[in-house]
Amino acid sequence: MSLLMQGETLFSFIDSLDPDFVPRVLPHREGQQEAIADCIRPLINGYRGRHVLVTGKAGIGKTATVQRMLADLREESAVASVFVNCWKKNSSFRILSEACHQLGYQFTHNLGTDEVLYKIKKLVGDKGIVFALDEVDKAQDDDFLYYLAEEIPRLVLVMITNDRTWFSRVDQRIRSRIIPEEIEFPPYSLEEMRDILALRRDYAFYDGTWSEDAFEMVVKKAHAAKDVRLGILLLRESGLEAEKDASRKVLPEHVTRASGRLLAHAEAGLDEDEKLILQAVKELGQEVSGKVYEKYVALGGRKSHRTFERKVNSLEEKGLLKTKKTGKGFRGQSTVISLSG
Repeated sequence: MSLLMQGETLFSFIDSLDPDFVPRVLPHREGQQEAIADCIRPLINGYRGRHVLVTGKAGIGKTATVQRMLADLREESAVASVFVNCWKKNSSFRILSEACHQLGYQFTHNLGTDEVLYKIKKLVGDKGIVFALDEVDKAQDDDFLYYLAEEIPRLVLVMITNDRTWFSRVDQRIRSRIIPEEIEFPPYSLEEMRDILALRRDYAFYDGTWSEDAFEMVVKKAHAAKDVRLGILLLRESGLEAEKDASRKVLPEHVTRASGRLLAHAEAGLDEDEKLILQAVKELGQEVSGKVYEKYVALGGRKSHRTFERKVNSLEEKGLLKTKKTGKGFRGQSTVISLSG
């Protein structure tokens, strides 16, 4: 096989593999898109909309679907919209200030929360607004939900979270004012994952630059982790590995190298307890949660079982572990933990 010449590339549009890229077509999320659209549509017609709670594990298209719908909304209607990541902007003031900035008013640093909310009301006017809140469970307080629900009459809150139980812990005064419709995003099947990654591969690479075996490795790794974002990142990193070798085709060896590098990078960013839990699973193999916790303690872990469970969930979200309910054990809730992929 001839090698890539200097200046040649396998990528036709590498930006389509960036985390923030939102394609126009989102396969296998049509039902969820329509359900969210049904909640927003009354705003377009001049009425109150319905609030939405978008739930599901990380990496299964929740954020991309909402972002795609907001982009379409901006093209097709006068309804205002903002998208705020509550992990990055994690207080009521910072969330409302970010919304104000996106709506066109930047000078919020000397304002109080009430003043920022007033600015938002003035900027929205009678157009109505869709207020999308990604990672909403990561906000340090939920006062902003109360403020928005009380002060903006034509409002749709789209609250995105990996934690399905989050809303049940929100203050009752807020829950009684919002009452969202829950729209769940289930994990992709193997066939759906293949379709999505094939579409993204075709956006990003020239035709014929991927071997089928290499592509299938990416699909299976992403499906095992239940994380399409991992698959997209693997497409990018595997292509870069192939270019290092001046190869005109991405081969299984490039996927293997890229996967190992991504895993090492992910593990390097773990805290000490996460590292101990991961070590416990590596030593035990697939095992029930209680046995993994015992091993974690034996390795030096000191956190409570509740904190241990949160750490396991975090490791699953990072694509390093996977969990499965067995239907056995106390109240049928025994969980098996294993390495992802």
